[in-house]
Amino acid sequence: MLGVWIASGVIGGLLLITFVYGLAIRSMYREKLRTDEVYLVSTQDEWKLRVCRYRRGRTLGEPVLLCHGAGANHHNFSFPGNDSLIDFLVAKGYDCWAVDLRGCRSSQPPDGKKRFDAKLDDYLLQDLPAVIEHIRRVTGYHTMHWIGHSLGGLLLYAYAREFGVRGLAGCVTLGAPIGFDGTHVAAPDFLVRFFARHPRFVTALAHAYVPIGRTLHLPLGFFPISLRNLHPNITTEHLFLMLDNLLPDVFVTLADWARGKKCVMKGGALDVKAGLAALRAPLLVFLAPRDPFVSLEYGWRFFDALPTRDKQMIVLGKDHGCIEDYNHVEMPFSRAARQEVFMPIAAWLAAHPAHRLATERRDANGRLVGVAALAPHERLGVLSGSSFERLTQREQDTPTTDAPRLEQAETPSEMDTPDEAADPAATRESSPDA
Repeated sequence: MLGVWIASGVIGGLLLITFVYGLAIRSMYREKLRTDEVYLVSTQDEWKLRVCRYRRGRTLGEPVLLCHGAGANHHNFSFPGNDSLIDFLVAKGYDCWAVDLRGCRSSQPPDGKKRFDAKLDDYLLQDLPAVIEHIRRVTGYHTMHWIGHSLGGLLLYAYAREFGVRGLAGCVTLGAPIGFDGTHVAAPDFLVRFFARHPRFVTALAHAYVPIGRTLHLPLGFFPISLRNLHPNITTEHLFLMLDNLLPDVFVTLADWARGKKCVMKGGALDVKAGLAALRAPLLVFLAPRDPFVSLEYGWRFFDALPTRDKQMIVLGKDHGCIEDYNHVEMPFSRAARQEVFMPIAAWLAAHPAHRLATERRDANGRLVGVAALAPHERLGVLSGSSFERLTQREQDTPTTDAPRLEQAETPSEMDTPDEAADPAATRESSPDA
C-alpha cells in the first residue's frame, strides 16, 4: 500500500512539474505574426475568429482559404518563414487567407463561453460560412481556392455536402481522413474521458512535451510527424506554436469515429462519407504512406469513388518518387515540400482559376468602400507575444475611446476592382507604417 502511495506521489509530482514547465515554456515561445493584415471575423453566434491575410503588396490575386487541422492553427501553413506554403503561393500572386478556427488561442468567444467549449459542428456551420463570406466581400471574388490539412480537408468535404461546391475553384486536401477505415487509431476510453474533463491540463502537457521530444528525438505520438523529414528551417519554436488548444468535443468526436462510429456532423444529420457522392469540385488529394489517420488502401478506394472526373491524387512516398515516406503532420513543411507539395498545388490552382464578381461595391459617390481598421487598443486583442513590437509605445497608450479609421481609395480609378469591400462582421488591422 505504501508503495502505491509513493508511486502515486511521484507520478503526481512529475505531472505537476511538467504542467508548470508547460506554462513557462509557453511564455518563452511567443507568437510572431508575419503579416500586418489581421482580421477579426464575427460569426452568427458571436465568436470572433482571427483571419490572417498574406499577399504581395496590395495585389488582388485569386483568394486561397487555408484551413488547419485539429489541435493546430494557421501556422501550419506559414512556417518556416520564406519557405512556407503561404510564401510560395504569395510569390505566385495568390491572395492567401489563413483562418484560426474557434477554440484557437487567438479566437474570442462570446460572453458566457470559453475557448474549450468550441464544437466540431460549429466549424462547419458557423466559422467557415462567416470566413468565406468575408473573403468574398473583401476580394470581390465569388469563387476561391481551398487548401485543407487533416481536419481542414475533411471540413472541405463536409462543406461541399452542406453548402455545395459552386463557390469553390481548385480544392486541395492533405492527409484528410474520411472515417478511419483501415487504420489502427484508437484511444482507450479512460484517456478520452480524462481528456474531456481536463483539456487545459492535456493541452499544457502536449505543449510541454514538444521541446523535450524534439530535443531528444522522441516519438510524438499525439503529433504524428517524421522529424527527419522536416524542413531544415523548422525549429522547436515553430512546432510549439503550430500546436494549439486541444478541444474536447473535437477530439472526442474524432475518437468516436476512430472506434467505428459513422462520420457524421450537424447533430447526425450530415453523413460526410455519403455526401462524397455529390462532391464534384476539382480536387487534388495528398496522402502519405506513414499517415496513421488515412490508410493508402482506403485512400485509393475513396479517390476512385469520387464522382468528379477532375481529380488527382499524389502519394508522398518513396515508391512514388519522393525523397521520404511522409507522415501526417509535416506535409506542408517537409524538407522537399517545395518540389513535392507546393509545386503540384500551384499547378492545380492555376488549372482551376477563381473568378471575380461581375459587379463592384462602391458608395453613392462611386468610391471604393473600405473596411474599418482595428484601433491600436483593439490590436492588442488580436496580436500576441512579440507581435506587440509592431506597435509604438504611443499607440499602445492610445485611450480605448479612439475610433477606428476608415481606409478608402482616393478615386474610383485607382483599381479596376475593389480591394476591400465593406463587411460589418469584420475588422482589420493595418500596419502602423501603412
